[in-house]
Amino acid sequence: MVIVVLSASGMSASEIADLLHYDPATVRRWIIRHRHERLGDWC
Repeated sequence: MVIVVLSASGMSASEIADLLHYDPATVRRWIIRHRHERLGDWC
């Protein structure tokens, strides 16, 4: 959830990855997954 909150605050995936010591691809995957699941709630 931290990844999603940081992303919503305007941080890039690369910035979040550096901060949390994750691979940027992992951060992007979680952000995309969250966006996809949220869109599913509205359909």
